[in-house]
Order: sequence, then structure tokens, then C-alpha cells
Amino acid sequence: MKRLAVILCVLMMCLSLAACGKDSEEGGRGTTGHNSSEGEGNDSEEEVKEEKDIEDKDAKAEKADNSVISGTSWTARDGSWMTFTDEENYAWYQDRTVTDDNYYAGTYEFYIGEGALKYLTVDLKDYGVTEAEMQRVFDSNEEYSLDNLACMTARNRSFMLDGAEQLKEEKEISYYGFMLQDGGYLDIANMTTGTYYGFTKE
Repeated sequence: MKRLAVILCVLMMCLSLAACGKDSEEGGRGTTGHNSSEGEGNDSEEEVKEEKDIEDKDAKAEKADNSVISGTSWTARDGSWMTFTDEENYAWYQDRTVTDDNYYAGTYEFYIGEGALKYLTVDLKDYGVTEAEMQRVFDSNEEYSLDNLACMTARNRSFMLDGAEQLKEEKEISYYGFMLQDGGYLDIANMTTGTYYGFTKE
């Protein structure tokens, strides 16, 4: 069911956008494994350094880059308002003029580019999105590329609805899509429901 929602979401995103301009850049990077035979210590110093550099690069790619959206606010097409108050906390209000009810609030992780691809295909692998599938998305629309691929996980600690708290424990929701118009438009979908959102940066 999750995989179906994600596939629908990808198709919806591919068909929904026809404006914005960002040059496509064919991306995607394969994951490579390093096999070493037990008991064999014949790796040269240079090979060991090369392997460490690759591991460091992979570790760096896994880190969230919340600074990309920290301190920004975004308005959705439905009039709702999402704000990232700092590099850890966010809130999503149904109505920007009412901040004490009808909102989600918690912490977030935001990834862009290669970090987003790795997070999407490794950390969120249960959703079944592969690098090959993402490459097909990149190839299907010149606005989409590895460089502007975005992925976010919101860890909601509060969900207020009509004056009542709806959550008894933290709830995680992941989104993925693309940051377009030189970072001024966030085109994302909920990975569980397939619901699509378009946010304009203020």
C-alpha cells in the first residue's frame, strides 16, 4: 500500500508541474560495497585512505541539512502555513492567523541533493523507492534533477485539532519532492498518503 501511494505520488508530481525553470542534471549515484577478505591485510595505504574518503563522503551525505530551510516560512496552495523556526523545530498551521489551534508541531530533518537520495533510498527504504526509479523521474521532466531533490521527515510531537490534542506519542511523517524556482518553491508529497503539496517561500 505504501509503495502504491509513492508510485502514485511520483506520477502525480511528474504530471502536475509545467512551469518553473531549473536545468536538468542527470544524477543518481550507485551504492558500492567494499569487500575485504578476512585475514588478508594487503590493502595499500592509498587504498585504505581512498576507502576512508568514500566512507566519510557517505557519512556526510546522510546528515540532514536543516540550514537550507531554517528560519523560513512557506505558504501552501490551500492557504496553510509552514514555518521552520530554527534548525530543529517546525510548525504547520491550517491558518497562519491562528497559531494556538489546528496545527502540527515538532522537529524535522531536511535533506537536499545526494543526501536526499541516500536518505530516501536507504533510511526510508521501506517505502520501496529505488535509485533507478528516481533516475526515471529525473529523466521524465527537465525541472527535476538530483540537485533539487528534497526529502523531509517531520517528527510531530503535537497535533492540535479543534482545541484538543490528537497525539499520545510522537508521529513521524516523511515527504519527498523537489525544491524549484531557485529554492523558492517546494513541491512535495506525503510518502504515506501520496497527498501532494506545493509551498511558496515567503
